Amino acid sequence: MASGFAHAGAYLAALEVAEPDTLKVMAAEQACEWGGTPKEEVGGQMPRRVTHLVDVIVRKIRKPGEQDADAPMAVLTRSEFRHWALGCVQGSKDTMLPDKWASSKALGEQEVPR
Repeated sequence: MASGFAHAGAYLAALEVAEPDTLKVMAAEQACEWGGTPKEEVGGQMPRRVTHLVDVIVRKIRKPGEQDADAPMAVLTRSEFRHWALGCVQGSKDTMLPDKWASSKALGEQEVPR
C-alpha cells in the first residue's frame, strides 16, 4: 500500500486517530447508494473491498496493540467474537450465550491469549 501499511484495517485505525478529516474525505469519495456499484477506480474491485472490510472488522474486534497494529490477523475465534459481542450489548451478562458455543473451536481456530 502507498500508505506504508500492509493491511487496510491498520491503515484506517491509524487514520481514525491521527487524521479523522482525511478518513471522512475517503469515506465520502467511496460513497454510493445502497445496492449501487462502488467506483472501482477509487477503491478497487469487489473482492479486494471485501478483503479490506473483513480485515477492518477483525481488527475492531481484536484491537491489536501498537506493536501488532499492522501484523496479519489470524482466524477470529468464537470466544473472541463472543466477548466482543457481549461487550457491545448494554447490560449483558456473560451467561447470555452458552459457554459451549464460545469455547468450542471449529477447524482452523486457535485460542488467542488475552
